[in-house]
Amino acid sequence: MKKMKFPMLVCAAVLSVAFFASCKKSKEAVAPPPPTVEGYWAGNYGLGNNNPDLFYSFLFRSNGTVRVYSGNADTAKAVKAEGSYTLQNNMVKTTYKTGADISYSTSATLNAAFNAMEGNWKDDQLGLNKGGFSVAKK
Repeated sequence: MKKMKFPMLVCAAVLSVAFFASCKKSKEAVAPPPPTVEGYWAGNYGLGNNNPDLFYSFLFRSNGTVRVYSGNADTAKAVKAEGSYTLQNNMVKTTYKTGADISYSTSATLNAAFNAMEGNWKDDQLGLNKGGFSVAKK
């Protein structure tokens, strides 16, 4: 009987060491996800050198597409445009077309918190319509 207890105790000790060693938590730091602009952003744009006072918003999607609303805070009544965007470091660039097939582009700089951006817009056909804008993440 004593011969049987010793191997059982050794076996139990080995199993408990293995169990506690396998439950050791990793102390590796998990990197935060990269900043993103996905979501709804709203603010204003201006014509030429005028202060931005006309409604302007962006719906940035995870697949790199963007919907732009302008002229009315009620998105059902606003002018809508579809396009794409790129994000590189703290710069966001968009290109989009309205239903009238007029092409526009924007270039903006994000703040450090990635919750507001300011930049410029322009029409890509004539280059006559242009101005500044600022939007914040909602």
